[in-house]
Amino acid sequence: MLTADGTVWGWGGNEAGEVGNGTSGNNVQRPVQVLQTGGTVLTGVTGITAGTWHSAALKSDGTVWTWGFNRYGQLGDGTMTDQSQAVQVITSAGVPLTEVKRVQAAGQETFVIKNDGTLWGFGISGTLAGTDNSSNRAVQIKASANAYLTGVKDVAGSQYHVLALKEDGTVWAWGYGGYGALGNGSTKDAEYPVQVKMSSGDLLTDVVDVASNDIASFALKSDGTVWSWGNNLYGNLGNGGGNTTTAVQVLDSTGAPLTDVVGVAGGIQINVAMKSDGTLWWWGLQNSGYPKATKVNLAGVTSFSAGANFGVGLLSDGTIWSWGWNTDDQFGVDTNKLTYSTNPIRTYPAGANFAANPGSVQADGISKSAITVTLKDGINEPLTAGEGQLELMSTLGRLSEVTDNGNGTYSAELTPGSEAGTAKITGTINGYPLPGQGSVVITPLAASTEASTLTVNPLSLTADGMSKATVTVQLKDANGNSLTASGGSVTLSTTAGTLGPVSDKGDGTYTAIVTSPTTVGTGVVSAKLNGQALSQTANVKFIPGAASASQSVLSASPTTLTANGSSKSTITVQLKDANGNNLTASAGTVTLSTTAGTLGAVTDRGDGSYTAQLTAPATAGTATVSGKVSGTSMSQTATVGFVPGPPSAAKSTVTAALSSITADGRSSTTIAVQLRDANGNNLTVSGGPVTLSTTAGTLGAVTDHGDGSYTAELTAPTAAGKATISGKLSGTSLSQTAAVTFVPGASSAAKSTLTVSPGTLTADGTSKATVTVHLKDAYGNSLTTSGGVVTLGTTAGKLGPVTDHGDGSYTAELTAPTAAGPAVVSGKLSGTALAQTAAVTFVPGAASAAKSALSASESAITADGSSRTKVTVQLKDAYGNQLTASGGPVTLSTTAGALGAVTDHGNGSYTAVLTAPTAAGTAVISGRLSGTNMAQTATVHFVPGAASAAASAISARESSITADGSSQTLITVQLKDAHGNDLTTSGGPVTISTTDGTLGTVTDHGDGSYSAVLTAPTAGGPAVISGKLSGTSLTQTTTVHFVPGAASAAASAISARENSITADGSSQTLITVQLKDAYGNNLTTSGGGVMLSTTSGMLGTVTDHEDGSYTAVLTAPLGTGKAVITGKLDGVDLEGKTTVDFVPGAASPETSLLTVSPNVITADGQSTSTITVQLKDAYGNNLTSSGGDLVLMADSGSISEV
Repeated sequence: MLTADGTVWGWGGNEAGEVGNGTSGNNVQRPVQVLQTGGTVLTGVTGITAGTWHSAALKSDGTVWTWGFNRYGQLGDGTMTDQSQAVQVITSAGVPLTEVKRVQAAGQETFVIKNDGTLWGFGISGTLAGTDNSSNRAVQIKASANAYLTGVKDVAGSQYHVLALKEDGTVWAWGYGGYGALGNGSTKDAEYPVQVKMSSGDLLTDVVDVASNDIASFALKSDGTVWSWGNNLYGNLGNGGGNTTTAVQVLDSTGAPLTDVVGVAGGIQINVAMKSDGTLWWWGLQNSGYPKATKVNLAGVTSFSAGANFGVGLLSDGTIWSWGWNTDDQFGVDTNKLTYSTNPIRTYPAGANFAANPGSVQADGISKSAITVTLKDGINEPLTAGEGQLELMSTLGRLSEVTDNGNGTYSAELTPGSEAGTAKITGTINGYPLPGQGSVVITPLAASTEASTLTVNPLSLTADGMSKATVTVQLKDANGNSLTASGGSVTLSTTAGTLGPVSDKGDGTYTAIVTSPTTVGTGVVSAKLNGQALSQTANVKFIPGAASASQSVLSASPTTLTANGSSKSTITVQLKDANGNNLTASAGTVTLSTTAGTLGAVTDRGDGSYTAQLTAPATAGTATVSGKVSGTSMSQTATVGFVPGPPSAAKSTVTAALSSITADGRSSTTIAVQLRDANGNNLTVSGGPVTLSTTAGTLGAVTDHGDGSYTAELTAPTAAGKATISGKLSGTSLSQTAAVTFVPGASSAAKSTLTVSPGTLTADGTSKATVTVHLKDAYGNSLTTSGGVVTLGTTAGKLGPVTDHGDGSYTAELTAPTAAGPAVVSGKLSGTALAQTAAVTFVPGAASAAKSALSASESAITADGSSRTKVTVQLKDAYGNQLTASGGPVTLSTTAGALGAVTDHGNGSYTAVLTAPTAAGTAVISGRLSGTNMAQTATVHFVPGAASAAASAISARESSITADGSSQTLITVQLKDAHGNDLTTSGGPVTISTTDGTLGTVTDHGDGSYSAVLTAPTAGGPAVISGKLSGTSLTQTTTVHFVPGAASAAASAISARENSITADGSSQTLITVQLKDAYGNNLTTSGGGVMLSTTSGMLGTVTDHEDGSYTAVLTAPLGTGKAVITGKLDGVDLEGKTTVDFVPGAASPETSLLTVSPNVITADGQSTSTITVQLKDAYGNNLTSSGGDLVLMADSGSISEV
């Protein structure tokens, strides 16, 4: 962990001094400060990175410092000695490494990028491009044998392979290439960098970040997508699939590509990506794997990292959270209490529990409360030691300095001020906010009559004898703090209204209800506390009641208007309350409505009255005006009468009782005059003398009915026509007149006419003609109105319904039939036949592409390139009638074969010759008539010829099957003719034979295909299958391979290259697993997941060679003994196992043991003591055989021969 002050802190596994505080051995559960050589604090750090068991730091001066495990020289200090304090990295020249801008610790090596873009490394062999051996000093990485790698932007690596991201966005890899770890489409190792490709074959470009774990690699592109390659063991690639040698996209848990990523990190068996929204996504994680990217339950992440099998996230609030495996206390919690969690655990800073004693003090400025903070780890276990500088803050009062009690607790004292309330106590540890908070209740002093308050709510009430307000007393102490508990006895009084009993709320407040009187005025409310008057009083006003719709008054002035559309009356509403008092101010919304006339907008006078103007209508009558107060109807209404004006010659009317009468000299109708005023209102009394005149017919005398109406009788003439009747009022002509029409008599069937237009139609079932009947009366006059029911009939075609046009004419549509010929149309008038009839002729139509016929002489011919058939077109009209003469140009086309020229025979028929192709199939022949596609087509089938042994095919459904004596595949023979066309019927007897395995009976399927079942033997190898057709060998053969079956845990073998190696902690032997199937056949491809375990020594990662063999390196321990190596195949124990003996090394003078017994003897020249030498190797193991020549010497006495 790198803090803002440039210091570094570490925790977790510390076997080789990995935490950097000068110790080694047991895990370090909580963060400790990293020291540098000499025991001083490591400062000035700008970047940190961690490998498998070592860490590195970059200082602001461009130097690099490392600490931890150093067996492979990964610390770069020129030694291979573990370091528990940070040491400075040096170059191969022995001088400090400087001008570094980026450092990256990998598995067992470390890489740095210098300001000039060159890459340097130190540590395990195979990852330092161009260097065969490990290097304990920084060496420059090569791009090839003769050039160094330059333009490097970023680097990532494991103990097996390395990635370099160049400034141009390309990615380069070198080292171990197994499983496709280098991403160049190969599984071969590479000494020098090779360029990474995508699965499409294109080079991987536009990369902005890279990451790696032991067996896989990752690249982040600028578009926010993540790409991976290598071994997908445990879901490490995040693609939901298998291993890949080229870059493929990482998917999220829904199966969609992972996008919007801004950073990526790899551990050993876990990988983490961060999105731009501050969320983390992870995949991998050993046998608890996530095969696709899954969202971590964290938000607001600003930085992150991936450990061996755990992830770490730094949030924007400065807290650090971890998830995954907690094998070395890396979560900041004891691994024995929490080993694994997919839910993030708070790692740093520590959690906290706040306690206050006492929890409540008075706001007196002198009381004190002891505040204790207990630090907790991420699973709420208390810490046993402090963790840096803790500071406390309080929202009230003042806090003393914090004391670190040295046992994981901190303490301070809170002294209150004069302000009461709850003091919220929060803190920081090393500048980071602590979670949670504590609190101390600061209580008020005794209640004060000077500071306490008295309020009324609301401040005004309606003087209705029942409205209520709440009187509240808030007791306060002398400092103005509201009391939160009862503070004594409170009494209340008022100068008006009625007060209810006082209620003590127990929280420092007291309330009572004041009820209004029925009279208006002001009440003064006062209070006493324990008999002593409070300084404050409160006023409450009693105001008039609301307006009452039942008591309010509505009036009109004047009450009678002339119905002339302009006369006006003022409508007034005076609001009153329920007791009949006039309101003196606006008291709501008043709306008015009327049953006649027009009301203007209502004006609120602001004094309790409202007015509006009622304008008379032009229609006489009575208006009832009503009102609403705030939506409630008023009880009172007002009435205004509208009366007619003087009679108007312009508005008065002249009407006839009948608008038409028969011109027969005796029919009659009544003519009426209705006098009206200028607005069209009927007069109700006589309005003056009225006279009438007419342009035709005879008028009788005018009668005055005394109610504004006058009448006279009009008698018709004998001639048809129209009469206009006019009148005068007191000598002035009336504007209106009346008209009476003298109409013709009844219609006559003898005089009426029938016509058809046009007289000729195409016999196509759709052409139409209009049939028209004109009715006339007995005198030959055309009727102008309907004259009865007309029906029509025809000898051919189809008549539609008859339409009566209401003007004496009738029509119907005649639709032609599809057959040619004449038709006679006749009619009837009210059942009487019309004297006239009409004739129509139906003629044939033109040739029709839809109805014309197309046919072939033969429906099938041989597909031999020479067979022929004749194609014929017979033209027909739209109704299927054959044309007997040429009907237009005809063209033909075919989907297969070849058509000759079309011949027009001049009789409506056309022909052409169709020649077969050599390919079997079906030809569809289509035609066009004058450029229009014909509806009919003709089909000719081109059928295969005789079966050909040379062209027929033989195939196997599967090209390989398991050599287990039972697996089967289907062998199929497809007969073909000489042109390669598949036969569709049986083509003769077929036999099938094989060079290995067993063939079943041949089945003839009757469709040109034959099949037989081939059963595998138990021995692997190829089988060649051949066939014969009617005794003639087929030219083609097919091959089926018999391959080994699934790997068998019972049959597979484990072996060791050496069965005995020296117990020196570094000697190695290769352990090999050879997978076999149940029949003992060696597998030649990968056969599943193999795991190895040993009872002693240390096993490296298992390598799958993809050829059925798997290897791992066994490194000897320092102690002698025997290792039993066992394995599992996909979780199933292998029956085979092997042993390796760890034998002592060469005898070591330093560790060999020399003893004497007894160690005291008498100096008599004959007493003896036995001297024993037990030879041991350099690690203290007893030798079990002679270890060389031993010479013993003594400075007194004599020693016998050894």
